[in-house]
Amino acid sequence: MIYRNNAGRKWNGFTLIELLVVIAIIAILAAMLLPVLNSAKRKGQMAYCINNHKQLALAWTMYADDNQDKMVNFSTYWFPLVSFPSAPAGTSLPWRVSYTGGALGTELQVPSVQANSADNIKKLVEMGYKMPEPGLSGPLFQYAPNPDVVHCPGDPRWALPVTGNPNTGPCAFDSYTGTALLNGDGGGFTKRTQIAHSSNIFLWIEGADMRGENAGSFDMSPGTAAANYSDAIFGDSPAAFHVKTTTLSYADGHAEGHRWLDGTTIAYADSINPNKDASSPEKTAAQHAGNVDAIWTAQRYAGPQNP
Repeated sequence: MIYRNNAGRKWNGFTLIELLVVIAIIAILAAMLLPVLNSAKRKGQMAYCINNHKQLALAWTMYADDNQDKMVNFSTYWFPLVSFPSAPAGTSLPWRVSYTGGALGTELQVPSVQANSADNIKKLVEMGYKMPEPGLSGPLFQYAPNPDVVHCPGDPRWALPVTGNPNTGPCAFDSYTGTALLNGDGGGFTKRTQIAHSSNIFLWIEGADMRGENAGSFDMSPGTAAANYSDAIFGDSPAAFHVKTTTLSYADGHAEGHRWLDGTTIAYADSINPNKDASSPEKTAAQHAGNVDAIWTAQRYAGPQNP
């Protein structure tokens, strides 16, 4: 079709068919580019996440400095020793108290707030970090006073729906989970000086628990040093919030991102199966012998097997 402007010049315009073809091409290009842009965004959020880790590691260090080298409790279960005489010796207030909890009395007690909305879930996680009980401040809050330090902006669980059950997700605001054997549990460590290789022992790792939050601590069977940890297996699900990559903080204060290599680890990390950490096909697959990701993690997992 040929058009004339006011000066009498001729110019060609699009036919309807041509316009539809152009629109279709733009739509195809957009469909190809959006996943790439989303991946770039998630990778970009890793810098923010690593900064969170550094703040937490610094708070962990200052807490030990102020408490005769004693490390903060890495569980999220609060064990009042009067009610729980079987709690590990010297158990102290956790770095963050879980609202889902374990046995009655071990969780954050806020009867006026239920985990029935995303806003309330955020509020509960923040309260568990800031002030788990009235008049009782969280042990790391004075050193890292921004409660959002527990949240990775790339954590996709925060965008998941709320089930309506007051104690479960899958919507979750917390993103980091502490190493189990730095609780003193299972014969683990309680003093910072027990860590001989601080630059190679991680404190927090991103966790992808689907039961509502990363309750407890990050647990795995680390295997044996004699076998170079080739017999290590995951017990809890790691996360891959940054496109096949997780973030960790270390006992010397540094933080980094690490890319998972085994496809079963990535599938386990990305799964939104609420039973993934119980008995699930994803967990079973990731627990195969010689998983390079489990070996890598075990080599940095503190405990008597790896000081």
